[in-house]
Amino acid sequence: MVYLGDSNKEIESVNTFLTKLKANPFFIKYFNEINVASLDRKQIEKETMTNFVISCQSYKEKIRN
Repeated sequence: MVYLGDSNKEIESVNTFLTKLKANPFFIKYFNEINVASLDRKQIEKETMTNFVISCQSYKEKIRN
């Protein structure tokens, strides 16, 4: 979940995070697919935030599915 007070900045932040994961040598060693699985807005008390899930799938998991 991310809260920056601006939905566009929050989505940009999620995309930046995803890009950094995909560039991280540790993550790319174990995961060949790293994607945003879901992205939506959620209100908690008086603030609206961006809720997201990032999916990391290894080559072995891909073969089993």
